Amino acid sequence: YTPRTLFPYTTLFRSHPTSCSTKAVSKTDVSLSVPDRVAEGLSSVGLSTSVTLLVELSVAALLLQLISIEVIRQLVTFTVVALVVDYGMEMTFFATVLAIDLQRLEVGCLC
Repeated sequence: YTPRTLFPYTTLFRSHPTSCSTKAVSKTDVSLSVPDRVAEGLSSVGLSTSVTLLVELSVAALLLQLISIEVIRQLVTFTVVALVVDYGMEMTFFATVLAIDLQRLEVGCLC
């Protein structure tokens, strides 16, 4: 049994927020097309995001090997799942939403 009050602490493990992708895309050249802007922005932060995820998963694997308290092991396992889902969402869904928003801004529609 894992107390649900521990789950919010999994946000402490994520050190590379989604705002880095947004900042990277917003700093690209405005004259580029939207797909090129998103591709250039994600390529500038993609490697660091992937390396950060691998380091976080390595630390989690180490914690799972060293800690014998079941509640903490379940928390770390939950955190691993949350990290992988967050990474997948950031690289797929969030990039799509960001591209749609850039197209909206490009057209000038503020609706």
